[in-house]
Amino acid sequence: MTVYLSSLSKGSRRTANQSLRVITEVSGRGDDILNYPWHELRYQHVQAIRTYLADKYSVATANKILAILKGVLKECKRLGLMSIEDYDKAVDIKAVSGNTITKGKYITPEQFKAILDSCDNTLIGKRNRAIFHCLQLGLRRSEVASLNVKDFNYNEGSILVTKAKRNKSRLVFLTDAGIKAIKDYLEERRKKKDGRSNDNNDSTTSAFFPLSSATSLENWLFSSGRNQRITDQTIYNIIKSCAATLDINIAAHDFRRTCASNLLSKGVDIVTVKNILGHESIETTANYDRRGIDAQKQASKLLD
Repeated sequence: MTVYLSSLSKGSRRTANQSLRVITEVSGRGDDILNYPWHELRYQHVQAIRTYLADKYSVATANKILAILKGVLKECKRLGLMSIEDYDKAVDIKAVSGNTITKGKYITPEQFKAILDSCDNTLIGKRNRAIFHCLQLGLRRSEVASLNVKDFNYNEGSILVTKAKRNKSRLVFLTDAGIKAIKDYLEERRKKKDGRSNDNNDSTTSAFFPLSSATSLENWLFSSGRNQRITDQTIYNIIKSCAATLDINIAAHDFRRTCASNLLSKGVDIVTVKNILGHESIETTANYDRRGIDAQKQASKLLD
């Protein structure tokens, strides 16, 4: 189990941990995934787990948990803890079938404008506005958190994403408003540090500081810990706080879904959209398209 988790990205490890706890709890072993005897699972056990998941969870969630379980069992086989025969039988189960409503929402232009307008002109507000512009481009929370100042190229209007999923890099291009917001934030931050700290070359520092209060911000700007990096959890909290203030129901990943939908609706080919989002396959990108949901809403109004 530990070997399997170590092969995943930080964000994926969190999801896998939660999924494995579902299995240990239904097996009557609490949430102790570390000491659970994964290597002793056999075909009949996995089938019983599948039945439970199919009854309790959506199709997508059930199959995600099963895929994670199969990943752990594969590592058991590779480490010699399961025979090839036992492994082959254990994973020889059908995926949970059925239809489910597509997950996630589309952030309307009006909602996105409201999100930007909710950010004040303090340094923290400017930071949040810059983060939202990065999310608008389809960046994952973890990718935004990993950005350094040097990753922004104002001449090209681009961001070099170097800590993408599976350690892949890609180049994404900012909107004019995004360039302005990020320059405004970084220049304001640089002014506050100018002449008051022995900071290293600013290009090597993390782009987004992790703090929220003015007092801690001052301490961070001029302390030896100023290169501390914002976390994807902090970005999650920023989004949820903003959504609660505006009374809108959005999640971090909805920015990626909205990016895909906007690009596809403007005629951008799906391969280009796939590359912008950093997806492995076109099928994944197609699942991010929320134009169909919007079209269904409009169609239903015709029935009035």
